Amino acid sequence: MSHCTSTIDRPTLGQAHSMVVSGLKMLAKGVELYVIALADAIIDRQEVRRNLASLETFDDRMLKDIGLTKVDIEKVRQDTRRTQ
Repeated sequence: MSHCTSTIDRPTLGQAHSMVVSGLKMLAKGVELYVIALADAIIDRQEVRRNLASLETFDDRMLKDIGLTKVDIEKVRQDTRRTQ
C-alpha cells in the first residue's frame, strides 16, 4: 500500500491562519456567551434571595392572603441551595 499523503490537499499558510482566526473568534464568542449566562444566573439567584427575605418578613396571615405558607418559602430556599 502506498502512502497517499501526496493526494491530501494541505492548506496554505494563509488558509491555516484564517482557520485559526475563525476558531479563535468562535471560542471568544463561546466564552462571551458563558460569561453572560453566568452573570444572568447570579442576578437571578440574588433576586430570589431578596424575594425570599421579603417574604420571610410576612406574618402567616399575610402569606395566606397571597396563597403561601412559611413551608413554601423554606422549600424554595432549599431548592435554591441545591441548585447552587
